[in-house]
Amino acid sequence: MPSRDRADAGRRLAFARRVRGSRSEPEPDLSIVRGDIDDYTDRHPAPADVGLIVEIADSSLARDRGEKRDLYARAGVPAYWIVNLVARQVEAHALPVGGAYPPATILAEDQTIDLVLDGQSLGRIDVADLLAKRP
Repeated sequence: MPSRDRADAGRRLAFARRVRGSRSEPEPDLSIVRGDIDDYTDRHPAPADVGLIVEIADSSLARDRGEKRDLYARAGVPAYWIVNLVARQVEAHALPVGGAYPPATILAEDQTIDLVLDGQSLGRIDVADLLAKRP
């Protein structure tokens, strides 16, 4: 995962929990936002600040695939990942059109996912690293 300050990529990134929306402030499990963490000491990130939202889902899977996905798409969040602990996969949504995401790309536990911010790849992440270890 990128650090909170990624100068070598010509970008600064911060991690945030709450994202300000038009009618709500959802609390994603993880969001990567533009700027430095200090940019958000007096405010929550707005949708335009967000590069990626990640939800870790087991019992919340239906809500993450429905209500939250639709909210993030309408807000224009460019990338939304659901880490599906039940199926042990990542459901990657990208680049909403007309307030909706195209169908998700499904990535299995043995695959990697490209972390992209503003069209630039920041690296690949093993899907297995996003999933809880099996007991």
